[in-house]
Amino acid sequence: MKKLTLLAVLVLACVLLASCNALLDKAKQYVTGNEAPEKPADYLASLKNEQFAYDVFKDHISVTKYLAESVEAEIPSEIDGKPVTEVGSLCFYQTEAKVVSVIIPESVTVIAESAFYCADRLSSIVIPDSVTEIGMRAFAQCEMLETVVVGSGVSNIPDYCFNCCDSLKQVTFRGQVGSFGARAFSYCNALAEYEIPSSVNKIGARAFFGCASLEYLTFVNAKVEIGADAFSGSDKLALIAPEGSAVYKYCEANSLRWTTSKSVPAVKLGIADESSEESSASTEEN
Repeated sequence: MKKLTLLAVLVLACVLLASCNALLDKAKQYVTGNEAPEKPADYLASLKNEQFAYDVFKDHISVTKYLAESVEAEIPSEIDGKPVTEVGSLCFYQTEAKVVSVIIPESVTVIAESAFYCADRLSSIVIPDSVTEIGMRAFAQCEMLETVVVGSGVSNIPDYCFNCCDSLKQVTFRGQVGSFGARAFSYCNALAEYEIPSSVNKIGARAFFGCASLEYLTFVNAKVEIGADAFSGSDKLALIAPEGSAVYKYCEANSLRWTTSKSVPAVKLGIADESSEESSASTEEN
């Protein structure tokens, strides 16, 4: 009887463990928006040391979770003789130590989706020139993040990358970034003004949505393609660009404030046409 009871307890424990793992997978899916991917063919093992949990591959390492107690984290350039090339998904999400700074080595080429998601005490980050890929939501909801330096290897800022970084004031690009994804900088409420790099040729939908303090966006490349509602909810904003440019026409089509420089008062385009139409309609009725 005791053996049967013990067996039942063990079976129940296994069921509960499986359920917990399933719930963790579901939580990861919720945060990243994707199902947990299968391990690639060159995956060897998942290990940990005092600082990080990490996945071992044939020729590289991916750090998957920060475990140390220090609030100043430094990702090693190699572990067990292999280069660390990736900051894995959710690596700095809900860590016990409230990390304020992270040093990323030049060995890293990939910052995965949601790698720093909700690292809510992180105040600054320098992305080295070696990084060529940044995943969606990589720095989303880093509420204390103020300054970002993006290395020359990054060509695109993905969707939701800096979404809800409430304290973000400065983003510097060392290279030729080509596009800002959808909601890339939405709800960055401390951002007051910004010059869009000349290399940027596309700005995604709602890229600067709800940036409450944003007053000026200067466009060096006024031919940039702009997505729907890219600046909606940023009520103080004026776009600085030449008259007749693609940016100017976007302002006309969306009744946005426009000017040629900060020294010239901004005007809201599209209003005169609407007023004329209303006036004509009123005259016809009378």
